[in-house]
Amino acid sequence: MEVERRPRNTACRHCKSRKRKCIRERRKPCKLCLQIGQTCSAYVEEVGKSNPRIVELQQLDGGKDIYNDPLLEHFVKLFFRFIHDPVLTIFHKPTFMMLFHQGKIKSYILYAIAALAARFSTDPSLQNIDPRDRGANYYAIGTRLLKIDIDEISIDTIHGCMLISHYCSGYNLVEQEAVYVGVAIRIGHLLHLQEEPDTGDAVQDETLRRAWSILFAADRWSALGNRIPRITGFEYTTDRQPARKPMPDIDFLQLTSDTPRKEYTLGIWAPNRDLHDIASSIHTHQLAVLYNPTSPEASLSRIDEIAMDLQNWQNRLPPNFAFNTQNVYLQSSLSYGAIFLGTHLSFHYNYVVLLYQFLSYADSQSREYADQLEYHASKISEIIRWSNKIPNCRLLYSVVAHILVISSSVHLHTLLYGEGKAAKQAKDDLDTNFEHIMTLRRLWPAVDVSAARLRVFEAACLTSYQNTWRMDRWLVKFLLHHTTYMDEDRRDEPMEALPSYPEIRRDQNTPANNLSQQNNDDNSNHRIVEQALSWLLSADPSTGYPQDLFIFDSDATETGMNVHN
Repeated sequence: MEVERRPRNTACRHCKSRKRKCIRERRKPCKLCLQIGQTCSAYVEEVGKSNPRIVELQQLDGGKDIYNDPLLEHFVKLFFRFIHDPVLTIFHKPTFMMLFHQGKIKSYILYAIAALAARFSTDPSLQNIDPRDRGANYYAIGTRLLKIDIDEISIDTIHGCMLISHYCSGYNLVEQEAVYVGVAIRIGHLLHLQEEPDTGDAVQDETLRRAWSILFAADRWSALGNRIPRITGFEYTTDRQPARKPMPDIDFLQLTSDTPRKEYTLGIWAPNRDLHDIASSIHTHQLAVLYNPTSPEASLSRIDEIAMDLQNWQNRLPPNFAFNTQNVYLQSSLSYGAIFLGTHLSFHYNYVVLLYQFLSYADSQSREYADQLEYHASKISEIIRWSNKIPNCRLLYSVVAHILVISSSVHLHTLLYGEGKAAKQAKDDLDTNFEHIMTLRRLWPAVDVSAARLRVFEAACLTSYQNTWRMDRWLVKFLLHHTTYMDEDRRDEPMEALPSYPEIRRDQNTPANNLSQQNNDDNSNHRIVEQALSWLLSADPSTGYPQDLFIFDSDATETGMNVHN
C-alpha cells in the first residue's frame, strides 16, 4: 500500500496532536501515540499486512475471549518471571495457575498481564514488532474491561488496577497511574486491607497482606512522582490489629487454603516496605532544607539520624537476606534473586538520595558524606552486574531506570572532576549502568524521560557559576520528581552554598564551564562522558543494541565479582 505523506505540521490522525510531526510514512508510531501506549492507525495497518499477530491482537476484543490467544500461557510465564516475582508479588502462583487453567481468571487481569509480558517474548511472531508496542492493544482492551467492573469492591479489582498502573508507569502515564493506584487503595480501605485479615483461608489472608504492602509502596512512589498527597498515611482500624508484613515467599508458595494459622518469620518484602518509611524521612528532610532551612528536619544531625536508620535496617536483616556472595546464589536458586537484589538496590539508592547534596563539598565532615555517596552509587552498579550475570536475577522493570540515572549522575560528576582510581571506577560503573539503561529503553518508553536527565545534569555541571549541589528546587525535582521532564530547567540563581555546607573552591583559572583549560585527563574524561551520553540518548531503542536480551548461561561463573558482607 502506498502511504501518503503529510505536511510537517499536519496533526496525527490517531492522536489529533499538532505538537509533533506524524511520522507514519516511516511506518513507526507517532511519538505522542507511543507515549500514551497506543499505536498510530497507519502503523497498525501497514505492519498488520506483514505480521498477522497485529491482526490477531486487534481481534482479541470483548467478543473474543483472551483464552483463545495461543501465546497467553507463554505471557503468563514471562509475567511471573520478569514482573511479578521481582516487583509485584500480588498472586499466590499455585492458586493463580490452577484458576488460570480452569478459565477462572478475570479477563482484564489476563489482558494486563499480556500487556506487561509481551515485551519480553522471543516468539517469532513478535520479532518484527517493537517490544515497547507489543502490549498496546492488550492494554487498551484490558483497561476498557476493567472500567466496566471498576466499582466492584474485590481483590480482583485491586489486582487489575495495580497491573494497569504498573504498565502506565512504564509509559510515563503518570496521571493515569495515580488514578489506578488511588482506586486500588480506596477499594483496599473498603476491604479493610490495612487490618490483619482473618478469612479462615491461609492463602487468602497472605494475598490480602501482600496487596496492602504493594499498595503502600505504590502510593509513596506515585505520590512523589506526581507531587500529590499520599493516601495511606492515616490508617483507620477497628478492633483488629494492623496488617502484618508479608511472610517469606518460599513459605507463601507452600501455603494451602487449610494451612493452620501460625507465627512466621518476615520475608524480604517486610524490610522492603520499611525502606519506604525511611525514604519518606529522606524526602521530608530535603524539602525542609529547601523550604524551611531553620527547622530541625533540615539540620545535619537529621541526616545522621536517617543514615543511622538505614544502617540499622541493614543490620537487622536476617542472615539469609544480607548482601553477600553466598546469599546471591542462595536467593537465585530459590528463584527470589530479583527481589533480593532489588531490595538492596533500593537500600543503596536511598543512601545516594540522602547524601546527594554533598556531591561537591570538601570540609572534613562533608567530604566523608561525599565518600559514602560515591560508595553507595558504586554498589548500585555492582548489584546490576550481579543481576545480569546470575539466573533469576534480572531487574527489568522501569523503576530501575530512575535509580540508575541518579547513581550514574554521581559517576558522571566523578569522571568530570575526579582523577586516578576514582575516575576509573566511575567509568566502569557508568559502562554497567548505561548498558542496563539501554536495555530498559528497549522495553519501556518512560526510560527515555529518565535517561534524558543525564544530559540536563551534564549541562548543569558545565554551566553552573560554581560547582555547587546544594538543595534547590532544581535538585529536588531531579532527585525526587521522577516522572517530570527537565528539558528547560536550570539551577536556581545565585549559586550560593548554604552556610553549613562549605563548597569546593575551584581554581580561578579553571571555571567549571571551560573544561578545555583543564589537563589532558580531564579532557579525555569529558570526551568519554560526551560519547557515552550520545550513545545512550541517541540510539534507536528498536535497533540500537542486540535483540536477544533474555538468554542466560546457567553455568556461567562470576570470576572477578566482588560482593562484601
